[in-house]
Amino acid sequence: MSTPKLPALNLVTLGPTTVGKSTLCGHLTVQQHGNPQRFARFFRKIENESKAAMKYAWIFDYYDERECGYTIQLKRKLITTSRYHITAIDTPGRLDLIEHLIPGVCQADVGLLVVPAPWPDFQHSIESIREHLVIGYALGLRHLIVAVSHMDRVDYAPDPFHRVVQAISPMLHRLGFPEGQITYVPLSAWTGANLTQPAGEMSAWYSGPTLLQALDTLEPPVRQVDKPLRMTQHEIVKIPGIGPVGLCHVLSGRIKVDDNVFLSPWQDQTVTRSLEKEHEVIPNGLAGDILGVSLYAIRRGKRSRRGQVISDWRRDTARPTASFQAHIMVLRHPGRIRVGYAPMLLCYSARVPCRFASLLSTHDRRTGETLERNPASLRPGDCALVELVPLKPLVVEPIDECPGLARFVIRDQRMTVAVGVVQSVVPHPESWRFG
Repeated sequence: MSTPKLPALNLVTLGPTTVGKSTLCGHLTVQQHGNPQRFARFFRKIENESKAAMKYAWIFDYYDERECGYTIQLKRKLITTSRYHITAIDTPGRLDLIEHLIPGVCQADVGLLVVPAPWPDFQHSIESIREHLVIGYALGLRHLIVAVSHMDRVDYAPDPFHRVVQAISPMLHRLGFPEGQITYVPLSAWTGANLTQPAGEMSAWYSGPTLLQALDTLEPPVRQVDKPLRMTQHEIVKIPGIGPVGLCHVLSGRIKVDDNVFLSPWQDQTVTRSLEKEHEVIPNGLAGDILGVSLYAIRRGKRSRRGQVISDWRRDTARPTASFQAHIMVLRHPGRIRVGYAPMLLCYSARVPCRFASLLSTHDRRTGETLERNPASLRPGDCALVELVPLKPLVVEPIDECPGLARFVIRDQRMTVAVGVVQSVVPHPESWRFG
């Protein structure tokens, strides 16, 4: 009798660069396999290079990241619990690598925020923590596990844990995270305390779940399986003998081998050749899956690209956007935002400059009441309805049709200027003809 297939869940790590997110994911992977001998040769090599402190992080890190000592690119590993097959997405923590973080958040159903227990470290990293939380909430994260790590550095005492929880709870409340969907877990990424087994050092004062148990308490996300196919392409990998394979996230609908699909916004048609999930070839994929997708040859002069949206060419094809209206909240800006301003818009894996064509109105953040129509400018703290025009090919859709194509972040001069959601879209009347 075959065992029932567990539902999939996508988890993204958030937090500052020195808190040990890669170490946490790597140590959890080692404990999950239950066979330390499998990693013994790998660990001996690290110790010979006098970098024993990085041994768990190196399970996730690429070679160039091992040299510089911090995460740069997204990495994914499979973690299995009693309820879920979890794809853990490890992300960079540095503020100058925020643009690498955003595609990882767009693929996630739940966030794992890792913060340090020592109070000086927490205060030093508060800006990075706040930035990650703002982007996570703006891109749709609502379920959050807060892992208070480095408990071994405070001798597993309860006071540092409670102090960090009291400091971060008001921040989460102000951003809008529902209180009933936040879990706080004290742990040590380096020693492995409270990852998969209860930590004896904290048994006198902590009776809550381990990290693995906290993952099991998450409610399964609602998948938009019955809606038209929308699949975003995040990376392109060239595999010898196969060709380019796209790492794709299915936002809605279904996809199967030999489907006729349409690639937007560069307007091309092709057929799916093969699908792969968790290193296994599969016949079809559903909303929520992260897949490796191989396509048959595209027309000469065309190529598969990051930032494409794949849809069914026979039913509700995704179309390029001429302009769209969006509700935005301005977070920071050195001056004022006026018509003609053209910052960078980041939505799923697309990175496209957009021009502010008009400022339609400003609104009260809490009540939604209109405060001013056709304002001359916007400043930090304003909530507004604006019209944006993409300056390069882009596909977005209204929030009620496909949330994954509606949430975006606006950045300029290495800072997050605003976040927003698309309300309505004007499709482009003609195909974009970019090479």
